[in-house]
Formats: sequence, C-alpha cells, structure tokens
Amino acid sequence: MAFRTLRTRKELEIVSLIDVVFMLIIFGLVISVAWGVTDYTGPTLPKTFSIVITRAPVQYDPQGTRLPDHLMVEFFDTEGNQVGDTASFPDDDALSTDLMDADQFDELPPCRLIREQIEDFARSVRGAESEGEGEKAVIHVQVTRDTKTRIVNYITRQCVEFQTNIGWVRLVTR
Repeated sequence: MAFRTLRTRKELEIVSLIDVVFMLIIFGLVISVAWGVTDYTGPTLPKTFSIVITRAPVQYDPQGTRLPDHLMVEFFDTEGNQVGDTASFPDDDALSTDLMDADQFDELPPCRLIREQIEDFARSVRGAESEGEGEKAVIHVQVTRDTKTRIVNYITRQCVEFQTNIGWVRLVTR
C-alpha cells in the first residue's frame, strides 16, 4: 500500500496581496503619465437652454384693484443666467381658442419672443456643431400646472422647426 504525503494548504498572505495591488496602481499611474492620458477631460455636456413659464406676481392698478393673473415667460442659459427679455401672456380667458385664432396667438409678444429665443439658441448650437463641439442641444421647458396647453404646444412646434440642432425637449411641471 502506497502512502500519500499530506500537503498542507498554504494560505494567501494578505501583506503580499496588498503589495501587488499597490504595484498595479503605481504601474497604472506611470503608464497613464507616459501615454499622456492625464489630459482627459471627460465627455462634454450638451448645451442647454431653459424656458420658464410662471405665474406673474400679483399686481394692482393705481386704484388698488387687483389685475387679472397672467403667465410670464423667462429664458435661462446653461449656467442659469437670465437671457433676453421677459414677456407676459394675456390673462387665461383671452388665450382661449374661441377669442384668439392661431395667427393672433403667434403674434403675441411672448410668442414672438419664444420664437426668437429658440431660433437664436438653435443658431448658436449650429455654430458649435460646425466647430466640432458636437452634441445636440437640450431645451428645458418648465411650466406651472395651470399653463395652457396652447402655450406648451406652441413651444414644442417651435422646437420641432429646429430639430436638426435641438436633440431633446424636456417638459417639467411644478
């Protein structure tokens, strides 16, 4: 009968394992510096533009009578800085389709301002794409819950006209 020699299992030593991990980290750092990988800045974020429609603060005429509520539109760039003018829509009753047809609605000062701002933004994005800065832009539309659907549809139609430059339209209600 042949006897077998028993082998004892050798445990991994944690100290040598830590040494190997540190050597791999140092190797990675040396290689990345040698190949110039330290210049990596990460992906560029797409250019964004915000259209914010809010309820205007309560206003009173000189006699102290409360003026009708109305919505106002404001515009903000990627950094959150206000861009351009603000404009106010007429009161909610005047925006109904019974009182104002599509052509009259399109010519309201806030609608013209929305159209101009989206067009300017799309033009700036087109310039950035031609310079190789790449991604399609994003328009954030932030509205109150009581914003008329007609206004949101108008903004969406304007964005669709520039769909080659505007990749996303994000609608947020608050």
